[in-house]
Amino acid sequence: MPPCATDLAVLAPVRSAIELRAGGSNALATSFPQLVRSAVDFVIDPVHTARTSIAELGTFERTILSRKIEHFILDLFDAPKRVRDLVIGGTAVEVKSTTTVSWKMSRETYAKGGVCLLSRIDTARSRCSLGLIVAQIESLGSPDRYGTRSVTKLGRSKILWLLESVPFLESLVSLDSSDPSDQPLDAIRTRRDFPSCPNPQSA
Repeated sequence: MPPCATDLAVLAPVRSAIELRAGGSNALATSFPQLVRSAVDFVIDPVHTARTSIAELGTFERTILSRKIEHFILDLFDAPKRVRDLVIGGTAVEVKSTTTVSWKMSRETYAKGGVCLLSRIDTARSRCSLGLIVAQIESLGSPDRYGTRSVTKLGRSKILWLLESVPFLESLVSLDSSDPSDQPLDAIRTRRDFPSCPNPQSA
């Protein structure tokens, strides 16, 4: 089930503004998987831990990975520092990332029917997705004790995908060096390596 006409009327302009800010849909299709790979390498830290896959991360580190991807997305779109939301095409957009099959929505988010930019990392297949959803109560499950709800299967069917299940790159960090100290943490690619986005004022 695709987004309903009401949701699509909200999400389609945001999708267009995101693609414009990213330099076009093709540029986004390049920059987002690269961003994911950079975040994965940052958290796995293969140079210092000799780990090579997301499967080797613990639960806490997977949470860190989700947060790192959110930070990289905000940075990609030139969000002000210490701000966790974007304003794209005049619409406030909350950024959320997961390494599972769903995303958690706070009471504040779904109470106002907010727009969320969702990223998902399929750790088993090394694929990533990026989409938009209107956080509505009918698309969410039962609340936990904090009032937080997860996007249900029905809700996931209403996501407007910008990129769906695209592979992300092989590791950007080499372990072939005879002296691992030759590859410091800053060998891991960061924001400066992402394709430049146009001035956000143009979106």
